[in-house]
Amino acid sequence: RRVITNMHPPLSGWSKHHRQSINDDEQYELISLLALEALSGEEFANRFKAGTILEPDYLGSYWLKFLLPQYVFTAEKAAYDNAKDGVPWEHAGDYVYEHDGKVFGNEYADWIGAQMKGELYGMLLPAWGWYKKSKNDLELLKPCLDLSLQDALIAHRDVGIVGELFISAMISVAITHNPLEYKEEINFPKSEVRRWDKVENESFDGFTQQIDQTGICSETIINDIKRIKAVLLEYASLIDSISTKDVEL
Repeated sequence: RRVITNMHPPLSGWSKHHRQSINDDEQYELISLLALEALSGEEFANRFKAGTILEPDYLGSYWLKFLLPQYVFTAEKAAYDNAKDGVPWEHAGDYVYEHDGKVFGNEYADWIGAQMKGELYGMLLPAWGWYKKSKNDLELLKPCLDLSLQDALIAHRDVGIVGELFISAMISVAITHNPLEYKEEINFPKSEVRRWDKVENESFDGFTQQIDQTGICSETIINDIKRIKAVLLEYASLIDSISTKDVEL
C-alpha cells in the first residue's frame, strides 16, 4: 500500500470514485456458469445428448433472475424486455414477433454483442487434437459450437450468431496450442538492406530457417481462421439458425 500511494499518478491519490464499474459483459458468462452448475450429472448428460443444455427457457430463467437490468443493452436488453412482456424466450431475439395481438421485436439481433459470451464455451470445450493434423475439424469444434449456438439464440440472429460461434471456436482452438512444442518453418522473402552510410543498396536472396518459437505466429493464426471459417460454412449447412451467407459476411 505504501509503495502504491507514493507512486506518481495515476495510481497515487485514487479514491473510491476511481473504482472500476460493473463489467456488463462478464455477467452473462457468470450467469451461464450458474445455469450449467445447477444441472445434475444426469440432467447434463440427457440435455447434452438432446442438444438442449442451454435451451432458451432454461437459460432465460437465469437471465431474469440474475441479470442487472441497468447493465443490459441493445440485443440483450431487447430480448430481456420482450421476455418480461411475455414473449417466449425462443422468440425473444426475433426481429419481429407477434404475441397476444401485439408486435414485439429485436432490432439489434444481428449486432456484435453475442461475441462477448462466446469465449466461455471455447474455454469449456477445447478442440483437442486441432494441431495434430485433424481429419475432421467440425467434429472437434462441434461441442463448443452447439453450446454457443444455444446461448446466442436467446438474443441474436443471423450474423449476430455467427460472431459468437467464431469467437467460441477461436478460443477453443487457442487453448489446445502448446507454445513449448511449437515450431514454424518461415520463408524470408528477397529483401533490400539499407545502411545509414551512403553506399549502394545491397540485397540478398530469400532463405528458409527453422525457428524454435515460444508462442504462435501470424501464419498459424491466419491458417486457423481459414480452417474455422470452413468449419462454420459446413456447420451452417447442417442447421437452420444461420446460413452460409451469414458466415461469408
